[in-house]
Amino acid sequence: MTDYSNSCVTSKNDFSDDDEHYSDIQSPSSHCDDLDSEDEKTKHAREQHRALERRRRDNIKEMYAVLKNNIPVNDLDAPARTTILIRTFETIKETSQAIQEYDDDCRTLQEENEQLEEELAALEKEYLEITNESDDETQSNSNKTN
Repeated sequence: MTDYSNSCVTSKNDFSDDDEHYSDIQSPSSHCDDLDSEDEKTKHAREQHRALERRRRDNIKEMYAVLKNNIPVNDLDAPARTTILIRTFETIKETSQAIQEYDDDCRTLQEENEQLEEELAALEKEYLEITNESDDETQSNSNKTN
């Protein structure tokens, strides 16, 4: 964020024609001196505004260049800013849709994984029961023969 605290800004009151504003003027020459300083303040404020506006425009131009370099624009070598913005919007929309699809796929795969883990646990339990039964039968058969 730009800090405007040090800028010389004139308000509407600085240019007023109120008698109170000129009540302390003693001679016409001092009045001219005041106008010169007011003119200087105005020029300074105008220069600062121009510089600020130039920086703002340069920043916008730079951001368009960044977008142009990062967004696929197939139309021209030097596409219009409108084209860059439209293509940027389309790319953001496509990316958001792809992310949503990946999230949906991920949820589906997680649910499928949970079902497979439940099936595996049930099969392992069934296997243990079968092996325990067969061990019990083998043990009881060996006890009968002894």
